[in-house]
Amino acid sequence: MRELFPGTVVAPGLMIGATDSRHLLGLADQVYRFSPVRARAEDPPRFHGINERISTSNLAELVAFYHRLLVADAQAGLQAGVQPVR
Repeated sequence: MRELFPGTVVAPGLMIGATDSRHLLGLADQVYRFSPVRARAEDPPRFHGINERISTSNLAELVAFYHRLLVADAQAGLQAGVQPVR
């Protein structure tokens, strides 16, 4: 997290509502309900409502975050001797 977002304070929080993670519970031992969205004060009323959106810069940050997360996880798996699924 801090690699991509220097100076970020990481703290637990409550993600209310259903997420797609519920579909993964039977497939993985660890399922995290997390999304690194930078929500401004005016954003929450739009979530799942009229004119729902995030900024293009926030979208780019999300893509970079999840790319880094997947690469790090794959590297850790290879180092642990886990063979990739083909």
